[in-house]
Amino acid sequence: MKKLSLLKLLVVAAFITGISLSVLFFSGVRTELLVAGSLLILTVILWYGIKWMLSPQTFAEKKDFLDLFVKICGGAAVILSLVFTWQGIKNTQEAAQRSQDASAQNLQIAAETLEANRKHQLAERYGKAIEQISSENLNSRVGAIYGLGEIAKNLPDEYHWPVMQVLTSFIRFNAPWKKGEKVNEENGLRRDIQSVFNVIATRVKTYLNGEGDQDERLSFFKTNLSGLSVIGKNNHLEGVSFRYANLTNANFRDSHLEHALMTNAILIKVNFHGTSLDGVDFSDADITDADFTGTSGLTPEQLILALNWEKAKLPDDLRDAITEIIKEADSNEDN
Repeated sequence: MKKLSLLKLLVVAAFITGISLSVLFFSGVRTELLVAGSLLILTVILWYGIKWMLSPQTFAEKKDFLDLFVKICGGAAVILSLVFTWQGIKNTQEAAQRSQDASAQNLQIAAETLEANRKHQLAERYGKAIEQISSENLNSRVGAIYGLGEIAKNLPDEYHWPVMQVLTSFIRFNAPWKKGEKVNEENGLRRDIQSVFNVIATRVKTYLNGEGDQDERLSFFKTNLSGLSVIGKNNHLEGVSFRYANLTNANFRDSHLEHALMTNAILIKVNFHGTSLDGVDFSDADITDADFTGTSGLTPEQLILALNWEKAKLPDDLRDAITEIIKEADSNEDN
């Protein structure tokens, strides 16, 4: 009978507690107050329920009742303490994770904003440089040329090829040349023209290495580049087209010219010493007094197609190889 009464008591306690919590919850009471209210209700119910169940009469029974009640409350307090500790740790971890996610998101937003600002600034600099490159002031033009070069290096995917097109067009427009036209060598190469090649020779993308949509060539077709100077192993003009260009007295010492097109170019007195010349096309180019000593990748088959190769400065073995090819060709014709 007592067990049945205890069960009823627990059911009633749970029911009353649930109703009380619901009322407090829908009243907008904070979680801490909900817990405190539920503990108070349970304590009152347990106090009167256990007291009713035991019906202590004597001093000893009342003492046992208090001991039992205290133990029950103490056990409940320990359990609640563990629950609150676990919940606190969980809340702390969730808060830390939310803070970490928010920080990561803020960093990403900051990085995206910084990149967007950088691109915007470069776009403004690009537009300003395009305006200045046609200035009548030489210093303004030179500054614009180097500015375009920096933009192409900073954002090669967006600006490399547009910048290269602008610079090559600048050369073709400002330094045109027709075959047979006399050139005043005393004045030398204009500083802005030389600046363009200083930029191009140090570009980040080159022929067969991502330049243009389909590895297009930079073209200086029919341009006057007499006295041009591109010196050093860090300078790259691979694949550049100098077809029908005048390169008299140009200096390409120790630079890279692999796969360049020199067809029909004027290469009189050009310095190719130490230059990488793999695959360069010298067909019908005038190489009178050009210096080919110390080059790499140069074959007799390349030079035999050039004009006045016998007047060029060649290594003895290369000259002998060309002579041998010509003798063999003449012998085959006689036969």
